[in-house]
Amino acid sequence: MSSNNNTTSLVPILNRTNYVQWAVAMKAFLMSTAHWAYPQGYVERAAFPDKKEDRERLSETKKEEIHTKQAAFDEKDCVVMGHIVLRTNATIQQVLIECTTSFVM
Repeated sequence: MSSNNNTTSLVPILNRTNYVQWAVAMKAFLMSTAHWAYPQGYVERAAFPDKKEDRERLSETKKEEIHTKQAAFDEKDCVVMGHIVLRTNATIQQVLIECTTSFVM
């Protein structure tokens, strides 16, 4: 990992007293790695249609396309979640680890 992608040297550990400093640093870090859109909710996970009959009409190619998009989203969002969790104290980590996406963190 190159030093420009190393959160440990760029983002302080979030505790109960340094949120503003942490938030500015974390935002800048995520922006520099092109991941800021994920915790902002600007990137949505691809989804299958809600109705069963609509799902059944999807071609295999379309189903595979949706799965591929979901996997790409999940991979990038997990990177963001990892960066956020690793730069928080143990008490905050216990809450964040239950989150399913960076947007809900």
